[in-house]
Amino acid sequence: MIFFFKLLLSISFITLYAQNTDPIVQRAKDHLLTKSQKNIQLPDASDRWQYFISKTRDDICNMHTIDHVIKTAQLGTGFEHRGNADPAHLLSFENFLIHEFPHFAKDIPLISETPVSYPGSLYLLNGRYVSNMLYYHMRYVLQCLTYTKPKNICEIGGGYGGAARIWMKNPIHNPNIYVMIDFPEMLFLAEVFLKASLSDVDILHISDIENIQFDKISNKTIILCPIESLSLLDNQPIDLVINTGSLQEMTEEYCSFWMNWLDNSQAKYFYSLNYFAMPINYFGEGANIYSPNLSNQWIMLHKKADPLNIFYQTRHWADIFAKRSLDKINTNDLRAQYDSLLKSPLNYQTFLDLMDIIRLTQDQEMIWNLISYIMTKNPNMRDLSKEALISCILNSAEINYIPKETYYLIELLKKIGDKAFLSDKHEMLEVYEKELRYLMENNFLKNNLF
Repeated sequence: MIFFFKLLLSISFITLYAQNTDPIVQRAKDHLLTKSQKNIQLPDASDRWQYFISKTRDDICNMHTIDHVIKTAQLGTGFEHRGNADPAHLLSFENFLIHEFPHFAKDIPLISETPVSYPGSLYLLNGRYVSNMLYYHMRYVLQCLTYTKPKNICEIGGGYGGAARIWMKNPIHNPNIYVMIDFPEMLFLAEVFLKASLSDVDILHISDIENIQFDKISNKTIILCPIESLSLLDNQPIDLVINTGSLQEMTEEYCSFWMNWLDNSQAKYFYSLNYFAMPINYFGEGANIYSPNLSNQWIMLHKKADPLNIFYQTRHWADIFAKRSLDKINTNDLRAQYDSLLKSPLNYQTFLDLMDIIRLTQDQEMIWNLISYIMTKNPNMRDLSKEALISCILNSAEINYIPKETYYLIELLKKIGDKAFLSDKHEMLEVYEKELRYLMENNFLKNNLF
């Protein structure tokens, strides 16, 4: 068995170092095989991401050209929903952004796709290349730039580097340092894409940097950091941490890992665009019940359910921008807001606002009242077919099902509720929890990685 395992490793090694491999691709393969000098203990990835990591590593063995790597990154992984160029849709995407960010109206037409991206997705609009993914990435760059002009950025799960390129090329503001933290296989794709598309930016693997110190890096630099090397970033000044489209696909353990890391970092701001309020029996690609679950160190400067240009989705999203703050929380004001919101129809924005108030107050009465409201409003979830549930997700302004965050609320109440309060609510709490467990265990997508 040991001999067979060594043989497999040898075959993989030989395949990685095949002849006629582009030097940029070969250097990225060298970094893929580099082991961190300072590994940390990591949680297990979700089944979905374990599948993509394994598949990508297998595919890398047969990648020898830049075009092959970029096509795989943009079309053959779980990173994005890049589509063929559709002029009418692309023009509407641009107009949506100008409408949402009028203060950047003159800058938006100057931000372009790179010609090294997959050709079938590119369209020449007003003299520059665009794609659906350009507008998706551009939107959250603009959202962040509305609130801060960061010098140093860390992106958790940066994929192949589509957003990192826009950060470094947009005409509004460019950071000096952009750190992409991801699995080594994903950083391989990012290294090739970014070196092919950014000639005026240093692209460095963290293993090539001795005694890393952000303040001593003068050139615009993107640093590729495998997750297991995360501790090498300890005590470095970070202005902004970003995560989009992946926290909800992580396990509970991984979400807690990142939230703890965020609290212990020197980050001033945090931006997230992730799934939110999905049905408890239809997670989509989700793997946890609530994220990002920020601590009360953070206050929301912006929180929006389903921002305008998150197009053609069978999921709902929460778009948030938060600032680290040590200011005392005014619970009286929050309670007044809560009472007003709970009298309103439970749409996605109302639910997002209520969840944020509960995050800050940790008030047992508030938690219980929201649980009760959701459970009594949606008593017949077992009777909904998959088709009817999808129709609710797509077509209703209100939440006409039990969102998975409800189970988080029950877990939170059991954790922070006082003994007398929990004893009084025990019977109904047990009924609610049993029903939610049944719905989760009979998830329509229980065995679906995609």
